[in-house]
Amino acid sequence: MGRTLGQNQFEYNSLLKNFKQIKSDKILKANSASSGDKNTVMSRLMNLTLEESGISADLISMEEIKTSHLINKVLDQLCHKYKISRSSFHLFDIPNIKGDQKQVEHLFKQVIKNAILYRSSQALEIIISSEYINDQLVFSIQDNGIGIEKDQLKDIFKPFNRGVIKNECSGVGLGLSISRQIVNFHHGEIWAQSLGRSYGSTFYISLPIEAKQVLSVKHAFAGQMRGG
Repeated sequence: MGRTLGQNQFEYNSLLKNFKQIKSDKILKANSASSGDKNTVMSRLMNLTLEESGISADLISMEEIKTSHLINKVLDQLCHKYKISRSSFHLFDIPNIKGDQKQVEHLFKQVIKNAILYRSSQALEIIISSEYINDQLVFSIQDNGIGIEKDQLKDIFKPFNRGVIKNECSGVGLGLSISRQIVNFHHGEIWAQSLGRSYGSTFYISLPIEAKQVLSVKHAFAGQMRGG
């Protein structure tokens, strides 16, 4: 018999509380929790969150996705939730892709929501576009938000790492980690670029045009886009 939603939620809340306790300076100084304990809690919490979201390599169902329709659906939901005008968003060249409908929707919702939550005092503006480069389809989500310090870019996809000033935005820090898992399941890559604080950010999602396999050129292209 499978676990109920309530059981999963209870365990999630307990793990989150445990993780916050482990992070506390007093507990760390008292050596009440070792690094191994922290890693165990983080790993279990991450796995449970993925399970709760229905995100798993075993559950992928590859199908034709009307990406423009999917993104517009996500924008309708987010604009309603955060009371944002649709005029803040600009879509260009959004072709259909192959992938898991639920997971791809979760992916775009998380990345776009991230751009909304970390907006600056300027009027919000987010540009969503795509481009074919070699045998990759690369989506970009560009915002004029608070930006990300360059030394934090490599860590923002790690679990519980929010990459912003403490208390600047609420959240646990799992959204981008889950986004990376979804992209990995689709044999793609995700990364971000920013010139630093107050310069906005651009998130890139690179997916192989042939979804059946990962093409080696992907790695060279991703390194080039990151400046590597």
